[in-house]
Amino acid sequence: MYNKSRRANARVIGLVVNYESILRGTKKLPVERPRWKLAFKVPPKFPIITGEKIRDANGNPLKMILEDTDTGRPVFAPLYDELQIELVPLLGNFPRDSRDTDDFQKGIVEAKHPVLAGEYKTTMWDGRATVGEIMFTDDSLKCGCMFRIGMRVVPESYHGARILEGMTEAFMVRDRHGYELHRSENYKWQLAFQSQPRQPIYVDRQIRDVIGNPLEVILVDTETGLPLVPPTKELHIELVSLFPPYSHEEDLSADEFQKAVCTRREFEPYLSGDIGLTMKHDGRVTVNELQYTGSLEALKLSHLGHIGVRVVPGKNNGAGRIREGITHDFEIRDEEMVMKRLLPGLSDDVCWLEGISWGGVFRSRLEQNNVRNVQEFLTMLAVKPDELRAIAGDGMDDSRWSEIISHARACIFPLDKVYAYHSVRATIYVNSIFDLVKVKLGGVECPLQELDEAQKRLVQQVMQEAYEHRHTLQEVKLTLNLGDPVWRLEMIDREGASHMKLTSNNIDTVQEFLRMLHVKPDELRAIVGDDMTNRMWNVTTSHAQECESGDKVYAYSGANSTIYVDSIFLRLLMIRINGVECALSGLCKIKPNKADVVEMVTARQIILEAFEHRHNLQEVDATMEPLHDTVIHIETLLSCTKRYVQVDLDDKDDDHIHDDEVPVPQSANLDHQMWIPNHGELQHEKEDILHNLFASLFDRNLLSILDK
Repeated sequence: MYNKSRRANARVIGLVVNYESILRGTKKLPVERPRWKLAFKVPPKFPIITGEKIRDANGNPLKMILEDTDTGRPVFAPLYDELQIELVPLLGNFPRDSRDTDDFQKGIVEAKHPVLAGEYKTTMWDGRATVGEIMFTDDSLKCGCMFRIGMRVVPESYHGARILEGMTEAFMVRDRHGYELHRSENYKWQLAFQSQPRQPIYVDRQIRDVIGNPLEVILVDTETGLPLVPPTKELHIELVSLFPPYSHEEDLSADEFQKAVCTRREFEPYLSGDIGLTMKHDGRVTVNELQYTGSLEALKLSHLGHIGVRVVPGKNNGAGRIREGITHDFEIRDEEMVMKRLLPGLSDDVCWLEGISWGGVFRSRLEQNNVRNVQEFLTMLAVKPDELRAIAGDGMDDSRWSEIISHARACIFPLDKVYAYHSVRATIYVNSIFDLVKVKLGGVECPLQELDEAQKRLVQQVMQEAYEHRHTLQEVKLTLNLGDPVWRLEMIDREGASHMKLTSNNIDTVQEFLRMLHVKPDELRAIVGDDMTNRMWNVTTSHAQECESGDKVYAYSGANSTIYVDSIFLRLLMIRINGVECALSGLCKIKPNKADVVEMVTARQIILEAFEHRHNLQEVDATMEPLHDTVIHIETLLSCTKRYVQVDLDDKDDDHIHDDEVPVPQSANLDHQMWIPNHGELQHEKEDILHNLFASLFDRNLLSILDK
């Protein structure tokens, strides 16, 4: 059981035990009826027109109240002095009696641009709140569906007993540009789709709405946008395929609709299924069977289309003029042509994978075992690979199975999504496809590569538990740690070639990656090779450098030298040569003498030697060593001393290295010392600035073309 902190000024009027939060990770118990609910004091005034302020039926701003769910009476003493409330657009076919928070979230209209604009968030004081300005935008018409206005407590702003969400009745938003036009045409009724088709639409597959249900046609009042009952006992309607050259569905006249109807012809896609229907007295009818049928040649000519609905000509039975309905535009695709060529996404159906057909036996078996999309496939593959293979059965040979696995693992998924599962024995962190990212045993993080056999068995058992309760996992923000596996870095896939090459060279953690990046960056880049473009490599190294190096200090002693470095070979903290401490500021002089060069070369050699024996480094207590604030970056030191190795140090006649022997360092990176560049360095810096400017312009305009 866990308790979340409540505000000090909370006025508790009751206690509702939330069994789902108490028994997190166990089987869900029946949801109790919430004690309070949100409601509009007065319903909105219809019609609701885009760009116009929404008012209540009395012409006043919308007011929201808190009600008792049993009595329906207003509540004046809420759980908190204030509640954060937000208004959201809901799909019109969202059931008003739903009490599930997850269902409410799924019912929110998703669009590229905001559907509601204005003060859609407000504060409720003592069970009362007012919304001054809120309206539907023109982008709501692009959704092309019936709406409800929903209201809920802002997630994460309240942690008390659940307050039931509220909503209006379903309505159609009217276009402010075409509203007066269609009023003048004297339409009283209009056919409409309760919800829009899910995109894209594939040939020979059933057409469903955005939440997976069959399409539903309703009759609405053209004045208010609210559903109506038909003017006759029966209304015969038909669905037609439209391929019109227009962009404003709201302004389509009856003649334009008729010209856009696509009759069935050879080599053209056409609608089949329940295209002729009868609307009864309730003013709605469900389209259970509907699909596009057509040839590949026709689809090459027609990519976009609409579905229209109208009263069958000559059969309106004196009902008067009823305006046609139309969906927004959608793309028709041939599944076999498009599907297999693309990398699968987590939410894609398993039939997107090579070797799994839409109507095949294997897909049917997977669906029976609740494995419907690529994410569920990869999740089961990570936790229960033997059971997943058993589902395929003996009818699938190993080569075909390997092909399916390879295609699935090429799935594109968010790298920053990490989920936690807490048990009494351990806490595990997994990504979107259940790859293990981090483990805590007894509250202490354990590096994955250091787990013993007993701990591995324990982790595997907890993984099994997490898999069974995967729908209760909590998303967390997980920082990158040195002990994390190297595949946690962006652009490095766990099953990819880059990861295999790195691990075969003993670079299996983020720490090992950073150590080699600072000491031997060119060799590290060569290991990955052409499997990564330069742009991908920059993303990977930038992500790695976000990892904190920590405050640990390590020492390494050679034949006559001792160095102190941090955990990732980023900084040189101190060096002793023949027992004498060397000044770090002297290791990057512009014109060093022979003695300085001896120290620089010696430092270079001991650093490279320490890197080769990095597994033998000795951790030391930094507080017991005379370390200074001034440090030098190891990568800079190695770059500065690279050419000094070629200098003849046995020449005793010259105290200084000649100018033609001295390399021009790019930067000293001394934390407490300013580097003053000479004329040559300034000239190089100008060239670098111009090069980077050109590269950034080139990248923005042409990189996408080059990638293709």
